[in-house]
Amino acid sequence: VEVSGRFLSVTFLSTYPNTTNEEGKEVLVCAKTLSPVCGTDGVTYSNECLLCAHNMYVLHRQQF
Repeated sequence: VEVSGRFLSVTFLSTYPNTTNEEGKEVLVCAKTLSPVCGTDGVTYSNECLLCAHNMYVLHRQQF
């Protein structure tokens, strides 16, 4: 994770495809594959991509 000014670059998420939503925000495009993973927050996510999407959301919220 790199923080430069008010921008956050989460380089460990680069293995997952992303797109830009109608608000101009970058979002991950996660498959609906069921391959459960446990997060350090105690939540079980359906797959690693959804865990990373959650982490990206949390990191973004902490920036602003």
